[in-house]
Amino acid sequence: RVAVEGEAAAEATINTIELDALVAVVTSAKEPYSCLGLPTGTPQAVCRKRYLALARRLHPDKTMHPLGAQAFAALESAFRSLHSA
Repeated sequence: RVAVEGEAAAEATINTIELDALVAVVTSAKEPYSCLGLPTGTPQAVCRKRYLALARRLHPDKTMHPLGAQAFAALESAFRSLHSA
């Protein structure tokens, strides 16, 4: 499918808004499960899957968001604390 220039710009804007929201949630989370956007007590396999998906999205090599590295570090820390528990 060939995107019309306006559609591509709109999609990029939506992706930026989603990324801003994701970074805000991850960096402001007070506990590991909420950092991953999951309810407390979620099975470890589900946490791992969610972590990998978010890590791909927030990795400093993949995102140019100004707080992307900080969000990635918070995500990594949250997953490590859940993984070691």
